[in-house]
Amino acid sequence: MSLKPKPNSIEELLLEDALDPAVPTDKVRTELRAKGVNIDAIIERANATVGAEVRAHRRDRSATAIGVHAEGFAAALAEFATWPVDRVKAWLGEVADGRHGPEFQSLAQPCFRNRSAEQMTEGELRNLAAEIKATMGCGDGR
Repeated sequence: MSLKPKPNSIEELLLEDALDPAVPTDKVRTELRAKGVNIDAIIERANATVGAEVRAHRRDRSATAIGVHAEGFAAALAEFATWPVDRVKAWLGEVADGRHGPEFQSLAQPCFRNRSAEQMTEGELRNLAAEIKATMGCGDGR
């Protein structure tokens, strides 16, 4: 004997079965279609509503991440502007060697695939270092 009361409406059935992961989706659809519920319209409406919310949330997160990265880049570029170029090259070498982690190593290595640090301009080196450091999101990067 079940202790749970039997659903009194289609809405209760939908909520009860839809929230129970043990109930197969096909069973819920079949039962609701048998009661005359237009499942396709409900799913389409839910996807449109939820999809719009998910897209808005992703846009907000993306805009925030872009803003944070831009602020980090500007701060890092200002910091690297005070460093002698040899120190910038040394820091980039550490990153390329993996001393700051493999995820950041993978950012630096392609930049030196076809050109050495000596072949890059001072501006290119500082921009590259600032871009990597902004991606790292760390304090002083040393």
